[in-house]
Amino acid sequence: MVDTMTYSVDRVENIIFTQNTVAGNTETLVGSIYITPRNINVIRAFLGETSAESATASLKMTKNSDASTVVTLTSSSAAASVTATDTAITAVGWYDFYLYTNHASGIAFCSGIRME
Repeated sequence: MVDTMTYSVDRVENIIFTQNTVAGNTETLVGSIYITPRNINVIRAFLGETSAESATASLKMTKNSDASTVVTLTSSSAAASVTATDTAITAVGWYDFYLYTNHASGIAFCSGIRME
């Protein structure tokens, strides 16, 4: 199941995905959001990787219409709060979130995202 929601320009959004864990290094769509053009001051995610390997978990946000990467958040091994600042959204539309690791036997998880 993929979550969808609309991001309002004038308020902070907290996003919790229904599917919050992904096994392996294949990028898996875990959610989508509709965003109007604006600058997102801070994107925060609680992101990690839970395998025996020292793998890196990544959460990538792409523009749905052309699959171009907007921002990628990464966390090495242990769960951590990771941030990206000054993310420009230049076009109205759907944006997708993909979760993955850099190791075939890795397990990535994302407990949530906050956009301010």
